[in-house]
Amino acid sequence: MSRQKHECHIGVGYNRTSRLKEKLIKEITGFERQLDALRMKSGPVDFSMLQTYKEMIACRQNVLKSLPPER
Repeated sequence: MSRQKHECHIGVGYNRTSRLKEKLIKEITGFERQLDALRMKSGPVDFSMLQTYKEMIACRQNVLKSLPPER
């Protein structure tokens, strides 16, 4: 008798990424709004904060792109 081999990933729902995608999109949108607000702010420009927001947005976009499609 031969057993069918399959991968076992305990505690990880690879087919259920919709909630994570929604959360990432919400975070990206929020950071983009904060970045726009920071750019429009009068006074001295805080370049480190601008860069931080850009990096947080880019990281979340990369995670979003790397998620498998819903089945």
